[in-house]
Amino acid sequence: MLSKVRKHDMKKPTALISLFVILLLYGCVSSTFGITPSPSSTGSTSTAKPTLLPFEPSATPVPALSLEKTVIYQCLDVVGSPPSDAKPQGILAIFEQHPYLLNLETGVKKPLDDGQGKFSVSLDGKWLASQYVDESNKIWLRVETLGDTEQKQIPWNDDWFLLGGWLDNEHVWISHKTEPLVTVINPFSGEQQELAPDFPGLETVAAAGEHFALGASTVLYNSSLTLAVYPRLENDGYVYLVLWDVQSNRVLAKVMDRAKSFSYLPLWSLDQKEIYVAMVDKWDNSNPRNFIYDFFSFNQDGQVRQLTDFGASFADTRIGDVSLSPDGRKIAFWLQLRPSLQEEQQLAVLDLETQQVTDYCVPGSLHLDAPSPIWSLDSRYLAVQNQYEPNAGRVILVDTQQKWAVQLTEIVPNGWPAGWMAEP
Repeated sequence: MLSKVRKHDMKKPTALISLFVILLLYGCVSSTFGITPSPSSTGSTSTAKPTLLPFEPSATPVPALSLEKTVIYQCLDVVGSPPSDAKPQGILAIFEQHPYLLNLETGVKKPLDDGQGKFSVSLDGKWLASQYVDESNKIWLRVETLGDTEQKQIPWNDDWFLLGGWLDNEHVWISHKTEPLVTVINPFSGEQQELAPDFPGLETVAAAGEHFALGASTVLYNSSLTLAVYPRLENDGYVYLVLWDVQSNRVLAKVMDRAKSFSYLPLWSLDQKEIYVAMVDKWDNSNPRNFIYDFFSFNQDGQVRQLTDFGASFADTRIGDVSLSPDGRKIAFWLQLRPSLQEEQQLAVLDLETQQVTDYCVPGSLHLDAPSPIWSLDSRYLAVQNQYEPNAGRVILVDTQQKWAVQLTEIVPNGWPAGWMAEP
């Protein structure tokens, strides 16, 4: 149940909050997709740039080759320019030392404030939410749109911790340092609602050993706040991810994590009644370094489905950050397989209708921690980070229909595409 739900007016913080550290990033930003390259940095560190191949209009995509039972490989070379008929639309929010908005049609860059971070784009692509630190070190929740440059700023509460994202097109949610509190905010009306869950067996951050088990929080609510997902330790010694009915105060469905890894990134379905999540399905404590992650779904009707079976073909499977396509049909994610033709982190897509996984062989981060792939609003393109050297990275654009990948822009270390917005 929700032990307390209270609404209150916005109030100005009385002290600076240590929410995040803005990294001192360096490097250059250039592009091969209709953007004029900027001058290179004069740093002394040298990096090995990936070889970019020219796009050949007559070339056909690599045919799907079923090397394993559970994965189809459609490996894409990252080329230096897109095909002539490529017309991706929209605006990418790029986080780095000097964040900016990149218009994919015109190549125009619109700078954002350097103090902005933790970007999140509303479901309709119209609004950009961010944490903002101003010149006097005050922290704000900022929400802005592109068309008329309308902007909302709300003082950051002393106990707020991380911007979790958008629940719908009107509400964002923020986690608390005093977890597992969650505050839901309507930045347009100023209304705030604080949720303090009193769910049985809810594991705290202290028990879990990390901040937080579900990304930005330990509890994840659906947009109507009628369902919640949280991890709990049960009597058999295993952690279960539980779907909880807030109104009837009961468990609707649950999935066991066999490795007790206690770190998940669940995704709500478009109707907000079902959860998709990657969890450890197979683990042998005699060989503790090997895990088999698989995707599962469970819904408010109590149905639990296993969507993948990587253990049938691989000895070790790791699933990284994930994202659901706007049409709700596919999940893009980072995949690492052993043994396989390649063992690095690569971009893959799970079709929720056919349960087929396609590996595009597009590389992620050499640290195996690339941020979630970013879908275009029409569910066709993906923008991803590729940190190919410690001091060098780039954004890659992937067309999942015509099957091509292009280097969109070079980016400083630890930068990434953070959201896809609609043109005003």
